[in-house]
Amino acid sequence: MTLLSVDPGVRGCGVALFSEQKLVNAAYVKNSVAESCGPKEALALAVAVATWSGPINALALEVPQTYKGRAKRGDANDLISLALVDGAIAGIFERVQIFSYFPSQWKGQVPKPKRAGEDYIIEARVRKRLSPDELERVNWPNAWKLCMDVSDAIGIGLTALSRW
Repeated sequence: MTLLSVDPGVRGCGVALFSEQKLVNAAYVKNSVAESCGPKEALALAVAVATWSGPINALALEVPQTYKGRAKRGDANDLISLALVDGAIAGIFERVQIFSYFPSQWKGQVPKPKRAGEDYIIEARVRKRLSPDELERVNWPNAWKLCMDVSDAIGIGLTALSRW
């Protein structure tokens, strides 16, 4: 089985590709269209992700989730754009098995750090679960925030493969 896992974003996605339970590649795929956050931009990003991955048998997506109370950060309307990206990617890969997870389902209540330089516990957990060979296949971006997106994509894939 070839599994693509995606941490959706509007300007780009963290992506990870697994074959036969092993990580083959992981990276950050940028959106070539950056005009707004609508269906056109979501489709452009979905095409970029599909081009990066090639043919797959299964897809694992993180689904946007709203929070109440103290855990709420930012504008919940921003999640609509993420849902558009998920829908566009799922539409391109409509004939594959699709897994979807809320963040709380696969990583619990682990927040992303607020400042560059702070450790991201999910990245540490991902690194512990990958073999040295798999770790060499990760294309870590230079930007700190984008590394978190790649870590999340790998974690989502590991969850789908029961390796998390």
